[in-house]
Amino acid sequence: MAVIACKIEGMKYFLLMTTFLFMISPAQAQQGTPKATKQGAAQGTPWAAPFPGVNVPMTTEGEVDTQPTCFRVINQAPYTVVGSLQTNYYVDKERRKARHSSNFRLEKGQSQPFCTYGPFYEGRKLLLVLRTFLPIFSCRTMIDADIYIKGQMNDDGSTRTWAICLDAPPKVVVPVP
Repeated sequence: MAVIACKIEGMKYFLLMTTFLFMISPAQAQQGTPKATKQGAAQGTPWAAPFPGVNVPMTTEGEVDTQPTCFRVINQAPYTVVGSLQTNYYVDKERRKARHSSNFRLEKGQSQPFCTYGPFYEGRKLLLVLRTFLPIFSCRTMIDADIYIKGQMNDDGSTRTWAICLDAPPKVVVPVP
């Protein structure tokens, strides 16, 4: 049953991505995504501030911050990893349901900074999806600390890839003097 659900879920992503690729024009694809300009945001982050300082009425299904929350995605797998981070949905001024998404490609040992304002899923989480051509791993993770991607090469030449997804904020241990 799990295999069937995985195949169906993968097919949904395949159809969604194929539809999305045909919906954008080449000019839109070349423009790229705007860079964050808020002071303190990570340089080169693909997400811009959709809410603070913008007089656009929007409603969200999740929490939204007034300051960016920044973190890193770190690849500790012994090979290149491809994936994306996605926020919860919001409704823009044209009443379209949308969400912010940022793709990444990390070589072995590489990390990339990200910043986001949300909207977050319940518990201040984002959706992390790792993929080859189809999704191979996904989870909703808190972003109060860095996200580590792990992987291993199997004896048969295949790979196993996963991420350490946070369900709760990391505990701070204060040494007793």
